[in-house]
Amino acid sequence: MAVNQTAQVEIFCRSVSYPTKTWEELDAFHRESKIAAADHILMKIRVLLNDESITKLTPEITQKAYQKYCETKQSKEAHDMYRRLDHTRWLRFYTYYNWSYGPSRNDIARQHPMLCPYDQLTPEQKRERDAAWELLGSIASRL
Repeated sequence: MAVNQTAQVEIFCRSVSYPTKTWEELDAFHRESKIAAADHILMKIRVLLNDESITKLTPEITQKAYQKYCETKQSKEAHDMYRRLDHTRWLRFYTYYNWSYGPSRNDIARQHPMLCPYDQLTPEQKRERDAAWELLGSIASRL
């Protein structure tokens, strides 16, 4: 069974482990952010399985990708690459919506302290990128 984009976003929203508002409570920007993150799940699976031909999420493919992530993240280089890839995705999304670097998050001024090159992130900020990859396990269990 393949999952369409609407179902993919719903599964993504139910699977996140960090506190978030309900879909109805989100403003348009944050809804688009969730959609972009959900859309990137397929890219993460393609990277993990080294298979550009994958076009649909299935329980088997998602589980296989998560297992590959768990195996390969033990490598410091692979783990750093995963984090860097997700930071680049996140950075591009925020930049597209005219956000810029600021010393603290300010939604009105559209500033965020993580809008900087990956190498300038703190170790804690780099660890935040893991959530986007760990989410594969939650999604696999929900499919």
